[in-house]
Amino acid sequence: FLGAVACFEVVALCTSHGFYTTTYEVTTGDGCANFYFISTYIFFFALIGVVCGLFGALFNSINARVTVFRVQHINHSSFRRIVDIFILTVLSSTAVILLPQLTPDEPASSARVLEYSNGCISPDLQAQIVTGATIVWNDGTEIRPPIDHHAASVDTLYPVSNSTSSGSAAQLHYWPSPCLFGVMYSPALCGWLRDESTSPMKDRCINAVGKLSTNRDYCCGFDSKEAFTDGHFYTPGQNYRHGQPVSNVGCPLFLDTERWPATRSAEVPLDSQNLHNDTETFFNPMAALALIPSEDAVRNIFARGTPLIVPLWPMLVFFPVYF
Repeated sequence: FLGAVACFEVVALCTSHGFYTTTYEVTTGDGCANFYFISTYIFFFALIGVVCGLFGALFNSINARVTVFRVQHINHSSFRRIVDIFILTVLSSTAVILLPQLTPDEPASSARVLEYSNGCISPDLQAQIVTGATIVWNDGTEIRPPIDHHAASVDTLYPVSNSTSSGSAAQLHYWPSPCLFGVMYSPALCGWLRDESTSPMKDRCINAVGKLSTNRDYCCGFDSKEAFTDGHFYTPGQNYRHGQPVSNVGCPLFLDTERWPATRSAEVPLDSQNLHNDTETFFNPMAALALIPSEDAVRNIFARGTPLIVPLWPMLVFFPVYF
């Protein structure tokens, strides 16, 4: 019961309006909005308290039995105590090191990392999957920076202000990066592809957009003419490097390697202006639990906007080893 109450207090606080809001909320979009408390949630909190209490009792029982065994068979001998510590150290260190090595790396791509996202995406990830946004005010006026391959795709309400509409709500029409959906609206680049490109991948790029293939302003995604000429482009459900399909789907994401280590290094492009060109990035879910400080492991499990970036099975394997 006390565990349920603790979970309830951490997750929700009552505001002066009678609504409930997350204690550690960082609002950046619709998916991060305040949630309203539902009375049935208390049963979920109670279930968490019961499950955690049972596992805590099991842990204490095992720990007590191990302590009794050590008192009876180990503690009376200095040599046995040294051997006991040595064996425990070797076993725990070996397990922590081997678990990530036995777990395959996964592509650090938008299709994998953001597969179950609710739209509450952290700014560092958002900057890698959008190229800008058009601001549409309530009165219909727009602020649209000059960029060719923009496309309105995600409408999110934000309390923004300018010199004429202070504090009013506006819609942000985000422009996805060419790699996000594998489809690009660009009269200039798609026109160049259709009229001037001699790449053998030309027809594949045009036909990849399905019904939009008859519209000359649409084509598959690519970062530049040079990138497409080198065979680097994106289609719905498949990325290509040097004209060959690769494991990454969507935008390759550059995650913080201190929090999201991998057993193999990311192939970082030489051209910092085109980060998606000729690049594959990876992360290891088990390493994100075992090879980093505990505080960072908890942050990874509850990472904002990326639910299940650490799948359930690595946690089920790691936690028994950890405890």
